[in-house]
Amino acid sequence: CDELKISKDTLRRKIKKFNLKTESSILMAKKGKTALKPISVEKRIQKYPLPEKTLDLHGFTSIQSKLKAENFIKSSWEKGLFTIKIITGKGLHSENGAVLPDIVEDLADLMILEKIVLIYKWENGTKDQSGSIILYLNRFD
Repeated sequence: CDELKISKDTLRRKIKKFNLKTESSILMAKKGKTALKPISVEKRIQKYPLPEKTLDLHGFTSIQSKLKAENFIKSSWEKGLFTIKIITGKGLHSENGAVLPDIVEDLADLMILEKIVLIYKWENGTKDQSGSIILYLNRFD
């Protein structure tokens, strides 16, 4: 049993020698492999498909829209989809301007915290210029 024991100093030297910081890195080094570098979110979503499913919220109230969007996002995630689109409209015909973009964006932020959504982007760059949002669902965590 004494042969299996490694002193802390020996272990530290080996970790320093191989510049290793995790157990998985140590195992990969023993196998002659190097640890994989994490892929940035931007690079990851470049490999995602165009929106596979779309939800149009035109004509719905804010409460209805929130419920429909939440169910749409969760069911799309459960079905294994990668990319979805939600049409919120620009609020051009509303008395008080666009309400749905804020509601859907708040919901998307919540879904990021729940690890359902990886990231989202407004289709035309910003919320004010867009009538739809593209959500990239989390398929890796």
